[in-house]
Amino acid sequence: MFLNIRAQVTRVSDEVVIDATINGLRIGQCAQYSAPKPPKSVAELCAKMDQYCRADNDLRLRQQK
Repeated sequence: MFLNIRAQVTRVSDEVVIDATINGLRIGQCAQYSAPKPPKSVAELCAKMDQYCRADNDLRLRQQK
């Protein structure tokens, strides 16, 4: 959702987007990774979050079996 807002507002820096995203994460592996070593770009942030989402989805599917 925040990225959608960013798309509507001009001149929002990557740093603001990254900080807001990390601060909005629930405690978990993705938040634990991102807090001490924040990504340097929004593209890196999205790639890392996609990685954790896929891993979480895979874990949930394995647990359902």
